[in-house]
Amino acid sequence: MDQAAEIQQRYHEIQENISSTAARSGRDPANIRLIAVSKKQPIEKISAYILAGGTILGENYPEEGAEKRQALASLKAEWQMVGHVQSRKAALVARHFDYIHSLDSFKLASKLQTSLAEQDKRLPFLIEVNIGAESNKSGYLIQSDAELDKLWLDLDRIILLPNLIWRGIMIMPPFSSIAEESRPYFIQAREFLATLQKRYPTLSLGQLSMGTSLDYTTAIEEGATMVRIGTAIFGERD
Repeated sequence: MDQAAEIQQRYHEIQENISSTAARSGRDPANIRLIAVSKKQPIEKISAYILAGGTILGENYPEEGAEKRQALASLKAEWQMVGHVQSRKAALVARHFDYIHSLDSFKLASKLQTSLAEQDKRLPFLIEVNIGAESNKSGYLIQSDAELDKLWLDLDRIILLPNLIWRGIMIMPPFSSIAEESRPYFIQAREFLATLQKRYPTLSLGQLSMGTSLDYTTAIEEGATMVRIGTAIFGERD
């Protein structure tokens, strides 16, 4: 089987897994989006994925994602930023991406707003939450009252930025090769999203980005609406 055929087969297998897991959990599979994380993957593999029917790509690095989008401009796809974004890269993200999962500061939001306003463009975003309070990961901490106060302060300002559209949260639990070990973090994220929706009742905060190649079915069982899958589609990175 050639590379393109392998990617097509993996894509359809994952879609079937998403559908069956959703059905088993009493959910509509149409409400769960697959984001194919194409970080460090070659153009040929990404092209094969889009031609197989994939519609959303997730990139971790602004420059790499922008270059790939330009190289694949003839193929229709949505490009989403799923990695940490330094505020000095905000203009690049605002220009080349359709969605950002990893907004983690008012400074970044403010710089995105400036670039988006110049383009007359609106950008949906998720707030990144550091659900495991890991020092090596980005995202808002929510373990203490002081940390929550900082989040509320930032959110109260971010929601006033007219070109940014808040849709929910993204998490990445502590790494484990055992999917079940991620479940408590997925539950916590789902419950925290419900807390946010109650705090901001006029907003539509239904999006929960969580789950990777190792644990996406568990994430769907616990409410994920977006799953970020890389190696299970593309294979190991070159």
